[in-house]
Amino acid sequence: MELIRVENLRIYFPLKKSILGGVRGWVRAVDGVDLVIGSRTAVSIVGESGSGKTTLGKAVAGLVRPTSGRVLWRGRDVYSLPKEEYALFRRRVQYMPQDPYSAFNPSKTVFDHLCIPLMRWGKASNRLECVDAVAKILESVKVTPPEEYMFRYPHQLSGGERQRILFARIMMVEPELVVTDEPVSAIDVALRVDQMNLMLDFLERLGVSYLFISHELASARYMAERGGGFIAVMYLGRIVEQGPPRQLVENPLHPYTEALVDATPELDLERARSKRLRLRSVDVPKPYEEIKGCRFSNRCPDAMPRCFEEEPPLIEVSSGRLVRCWKFVKR
Repeated sequence: MELIRVENLRIYFPLKKSILGGVRGWVRAVDGVDLVIGSRTAVSIVGESGSGKTTLGKAVAGLVRPTSGRVLWRGRDVYSLPKEEYALFRRRVQYMPQDPYSAFNPSKTVFDHLCIPLMRWGKASNRLECVDAVAKILESVKVTPPEEYMFRYPHQLSGGERQRILFARIMMVEPELVVTDEPVSAIDVALRVDQMNLMLDFLERLGVSYLFISHELASARYMAERGGGFIAVMYLGRIVEQGPPRQLVENPLHPYTEALVDATPELDLERARSKRLRLRSVDVPKPYEEIKGCRFSNRCPDAMPRCFEEEPPLIEVSSGRLVRCWKFVKR
């Protein structure tokens, strides 16, 4: 079942205003994205910093109004919903920021942060009921023993503990979809798989879907493959390749996806030595720069004259495989 459909989404931000108040340019953070997120699935968005992943995620969660295009929730335009229905949407579609500390009030304890939504949504009627409910919630996200963490302040927690408690607070409102922005980037490497397994456990038990945003292809593949979804690769505001996780990683079609695969660290030293990052330039163009033709053309090792003249369309080359590259467009 379809939960979210993104149609030709564009989000532009004014770059600079002149003395008279005019806009001199625009940052094209998201520039013509189409995406479908189903129920009980995990969709991964991967790309370098500045590719528009976070802006896309915030638009899906109802936090950034599009310049044009639509975000549909169960077939209805999110940004045209009446106030009451929009409030329901915001409860059903939650956003988890990259920095979990920014989501907490440093003057309140873990108990305060979890008790307030319990009281707000009628899941507890007094402080005693809150204590029992908060203890169960902390145990469900493996923050144990709960009595040791319940009355700590955010600065007394590790990054992983803050991430789990934030995740617990989100799960309390029973969302359908959680947009997670780099949820494991601030966690110790040894604990990243454990955090992703926790998220996938809620997918299996409660049917929660995820839009998993990451700059790490390995984490993106793990979530999408285990969650029965796909990976979408973003570059300068556009999706350049999309497909099943295993196929996309083992047989990348777009040169940018190839670069991401080659940049992924290898434990096997022989395979690591054989990797060569084929890029004409390591510098990423600014999102406000006017680029004629393909946006990856100035870095692409396989660029043809046509690539510098016009932008290629996003085409389907096989079942579930989409790519934006002139190599796959029939003349």
